Amino acid sequence: MAQAALDEGIKYSRLRVVRGKPLAGMQGIQWMLAEMYSRIEAARALTYRAAFLQDQKTADWMTEAAAAKLFVAPATMEVVDMARRIHGLMAIPKSSR
Repeated sequence: MAQAALDEGIKYSRLRVVRGKPLAGMQGIQWMLAEMYSRIEAARALTYRAAFLQDQKTADWMTEAAAAKLFVAPATMEVVDMARRIHGLMAIPKSSR
């Protein structure tokens, strides 16, 4: 889900023109896309590590899986929220979620 949100954010930011240049050329958008990419890669690394440890039948693989789960779920929601902001949707206050 997070990867799809990033892909759509990149695609939209390249197509959307603001003040004569693509949205993707704006530094703030580039930072958001970089942040999204970083969170996705960190989530992947944690997930792959947990899977590797399970394959190796190590004793602490469940701890690693739990840590990955604790990171991946909020990271995915944050990436999706950033993609929504790139598409122009105003941020939803946390109190109304």
